[in-house]
Amino acid sequence: MTALRAVRTPMPFADALEAAEEHMVHFKPLMNRREAEILFEIDAAQSGESMGWKAYFVENLTEYLVFGERPTGRIRDEDVKWLISCIGTDVSPSVPALLRALVLQAEQVPQSLISLAMRHGAMRQGAVRG
Repeated sequence: MTALRAVRTPMPFADALEAAEEHMVHFKPLMNRREAEILFEIDAAQSGESMGWKAYFVENLTEYLVFGERPTGRIRDEDVKWLISCIGTDVSPSVPALLRALVLQAEQVPQSLISLAMRHGAMRQGAVRG
């Protein structure tokens, strides 16, 4: 009986790129508050163990709240009120990371958002480790 041996042949670059694109998640910015609220609903159902989910959640919501409207880099008081209503009282493990990212990435941050972040421990040194 002859043993079979696997022979590895190099994949052409174009084929490798196409194969990689099949498994990539393409970023699609959030278009409105309802889409953002859906992310909060999904986040509430998460166990907090998926670092990939946390990164996706934080990046999408930060992009939406900080850079989604002109002038960019600014979070409005009405956005903070909406954010508080989305977070609710049962805070998921992703929320402190989101609050930290918002405070650090926005150029103009309402005091109410800073207070919220501090209340949830988001601004402690090392509070949001991956």
